[in-house]
Amino acid sequence: MTQRATYLNYGIIILTSFIGIVNSFYYANFEIMLSLCTVEILLLFFAFFRKNYGQYICLYLIFLAFSMESDNFVGGADFYGFKNFRIFGVNLATWMILPIAIKAIINYKKLKNLNEALSSVLKKLTYFTIIGSIMGVIIYMLDDYGFSSKEGSLKEMINTYYTYFIPYVTFFSISWVIQNAPKTVPRVKQFIFSCIPATAIVFAFCYFGGNYGNRMGNDSLQVSEIYFILVSSIVLISFSNFSLKEKIIIIISGSIIALLSIMYNASGKILIMVMATPLIWLFVCLKQRVAGLLFKFIIGLLFLILIFTELIPLLLGSENNVLITKINDVEGLLNFITTGNIKLIPDSPMMRITEFINVGYEYVIHPWFLIFGKGFIGSIQDHLGLFPNLNDSDFSEWQLKLGAYHRLHESFNVFFLAGGLTGLYILYKSLYIVFRNIKYSPWLVFGGIWLLLFYGYHMNVSIFGITCLVIGLYEVNNTSNTLRYKITKKRKEEYK
Repeated sequence: MTQRATYLNYGIIILTSFIGIVNSFYYANFEIMLSLCTVEILLLFFAFFRKNYGQYICLYLIFLAFSMESDNFVGGADFYGFKNFRIFGVNLATWMILPIAIKAIINYKKLKNLNEALSSVLKKLTYFTIIGSIMGVIIYMLDDYGFSSKEGSLKEMINTYYTYFIPYVTFFSISWVIQNAPKTVPRVKQFIFSCIPATAIVFAFCYFGGNYGNRMGNDSLQVSEIYFILVSSIVLISFSNFSLKEKIIIIISGSIIALLSIMYNASGKILIMVMATPLIWLFVCLKQRVAGLLFKFIIGLLFLILIFTELIPLLLGSENNVLITKINDVEGLLNFITTGNIKLIPDSPMMRITEFINVGYEYVIHPWFLIFGKGFIGSIQDHLGLFPNLNDSDFSEWQLKLGAYHRLHESFNVFFLAGGLTGLYILYKSLYIVFRNIKYSPWLVFGGIWLLLFYGYHMNVSIFGITCLVIGLYEVNNTSNTLRYKITKKRKEEYK
């Protein structure tokens, strides 16, 4: 009888929680954060020179995932950490992925032995990166919407290419590590699992310790943005991979993350993901064809009802302006879906939808870009006058002054603008592979969410989503082959 994999490791949870708490409480203390990052660098180099690349990826995951990244969430520009310390203008997290990336590039031939699912997604993202890079250079030479003529255009181009290359380089590097050292996979899973209770612990420490940042002029708990993906953690209990103790930890941690995210760190994505959690749960159960499907779906539905009938009315009675605004955003989006009246959509979701419409119109007036897109610095203008009132929370000041916009929101718009129809096809096929095989690995839940919503988003969100995606795709063939073997063996025994 095959022994169930153990994801629960208290030592790793304590380490991960410690990293998260220090980052959340001392992000503005230069001396403490410098000391922490020095230790982190030494640990990474120690793992690298010992050729323990699996341990390197595990440590890199928690060091980056729990660092503070965005001044919009921190509430100010003066903060430090693994993501925000810079050497020659490049952040520390980028420098520290390079040793593994260089090693992987030199020994790239080992990637030829990747399983079908992981290899297929890696190839598709490779094509997207190549197409986006080439088309971006062409667009720069054409001075599209005055991009290259504007002061600082080369710097803007480099920064934009950087946001596209880092997710790909990370995906490529982790894939190589997993293929090179498959015995480290169980260890990586333990580190991924530890992020769930660790995030809940950091949330609780910030809540009881009064550690707040500032979001839209309101207090928000000072937690790394990794919670953007982890709000759907409770879906994982539908998988048989986890023991009862692990499922209890997931339920408690997932509930804390979801509730405190809504109370203090609400966003349109958070609310939509919480609302979609029972549907994701049902989809996973259907794919697994698990026993007790109705029971598990009812539990997920009750979880949703509890939040939106008990918690939300309570919070609406408070002065939580962020939450009220985001609830109105979601309500407006749902009204648009049911009525088709675009004027009912509030600014935040309106931006996402009108971006897609404007990209489509861009290809109407410039059809020669339709197939391969406009590359990584390809821009759109609001030709249709659909964008709501724009400010620097929507686009950077550089883009606002140019009057053309290339850093779009949501993976769908990103792939559509940078890769055209080819980009959309690559995203669709990659998501198809993920969701078709989601029954084989719980980590594809998080990996799929990242690919669907967060491609090119903050690095601390990306490192968690990418690691989950790689591990999940790696498990596909191994798990599916095991299941097929068990079914075949059972049928043979029945035949005898």
